[in-house]
Amino acid sequence: MNFLNTNRRVLLFYILLAVILRLPSFSVSVMDHDESTYLIMGADMLDGKELYSDITDTKPAGIFLIYALMQLITGYSLFLKRLLVAILVGVSAYLMRRLSFSLFKEKNPALAAGIIYILFTSTWEYFGISPNTELFFNFFTISGAILLLKPNKKWYFAAGILLGMGFMVKYLVLFDVLAIAGFLFVRELILERKIFSLKIFKPYFLAGVGFSIPFGLAHLGFWLNGNYADFHFITYELVGNYNDDSSLKDYIIMILDFSARFLPFTILFFYVMFSGKATFEKWHKPFFAVWLAFILLAMYLPGKGFTHYTMQLMVPISLVAGMFYHPKMIASPRMEAIYKGRPALWAGIAIIVIVLTINIHKNWFQTDYPREVAEYLDDNMKPDETVFTGNYRHIIYYLLQQNSPTKYVHPTILTTELGKAFRVNSLNEIRKILAGKPSYVIIERSFPALEKEIRAAYVMDTTFRNQQIRVFKRISKAMIPKKTK
Repeated sequence: MNFLNTNRRVLLFYILLAVILRLPSFSVSVMDHDESTYLIMGADMLDGKELYSDITDTKPAGIFLIYALMQLITGYSLFLKRLLVAILVGVSAYLMRRLSFSLFKEKNPALAAGIIYILFTSTWEYFGISPNTELFFNFFTISGAILLLKPNKKWYFAAGILLGMGFMVKYLVLFDVLAIAGFLFVRELILERKIFSLKIFKPYFLAGVGFSIPFGLAHLGFWLNGNYADFHFITYELVGNYNDDSSLKDYIIMILDFSARFLPFTILFFYVMFSGKATFEKWHKPFFAVWLAFILLAMYLPGKGFTHYTMQLMVPISLVAGMFYHPKMIASPRMEAIYKGRPALWAGIAIIVIVLTINIHKNWFQTDYPREVAEYLDDNMKPDETVFTGNYRHIIYYLLQQNSPTKYVHPTILTTELGKAFRVNSLNEIRKILAGKPSYVIIERSFPALEKEIRAAYVMDTTFRNQQIRVFKRISKAMIPKKTK
């Protein structure tokens, strides 16, 4: 690719590729519940709602600050927000190129690592296309790793700050930090043949200080704001209550599913790591083995089994897979035929076209029911009327530009056992919401507790998706027939 002969062209190429692959998702209303929660909470924060006191979720503050910033820039445009995420993916790929070059000192593997990362994060809905915390904290992980690999250790403090910012997006970044910084520190001690060295330890200590600054500022900010108790509960207590039933079997299935969905890259990764034909330095393979082991541990310990957790693996796997394109990599004729040359290029283009076609069909040619429901409500609601989305898609608050009527923004907090982790009585919270007299209530399929509460005050107004989505309207005086004399 001779046209990619400048950094600017490479950056633009990465951004363009990410935008093209992710374009079909720009206009659909719901990618997943998590993104909807970030959108609503970011908008509500700009309207003056206090994080963790007026609106709350399980995530650290960083992701909500990011979405509040995007809300400030783009307003209520889903298209522009997802465009910004695509640009972030492209920039992250460019940084992946820088990180690869820092490790391997070759342009081809570096370029390939960036492309692979974009393809990783822009193919499957719940493995990257749907914006989630991993897309954002990977950016900080990559950036921090670049600085940690610089020969001049004056950058370690800045690296710590960047990694600390990633930690404030999701705490699992800690496992990346322990793997990368820990390995580099131990490697230096081994090279110097020392058990401990203050000279070696000092820059890593400064990195640790930098890492702690964003977390410390969060504590200080919530304390000064007067709502530290709510922050403390989410940060330190909720995690002990927030358990899942995922087993080791579920975890293994998730890893196998990830490997199968990205089989071309899985094959490249294992071939480069275990064929013995890659021109790694001696420390490279142990470095990646440790990094991957820490990430796998990070994915397993929460016991959640959410597929987007696998996105953390995409950074080291992309770096290793990109090494297949190292000039000194001697691959078998079969692997050369599959992954290099014009046939491989056309096969890659064909895969991209197929992925785009599938995603375009899914997102552009299937009914967007949450948007239809929101448009119906927008046409029928008065300016001062509100809605409670019940167990349906809470993105409707965002589409109608309304604040969440409850502190517990993610619907599963009130509709599943997750409510116990938040120490909330779901029925009491539902009654509190209904006391605000929302004009409309939405129920998807069945929600017995809510149906019982609205029975006397609401009437069926309309339905969607073969009556699976039911919209109830509050009974007003105008709807009650007048008695005749």
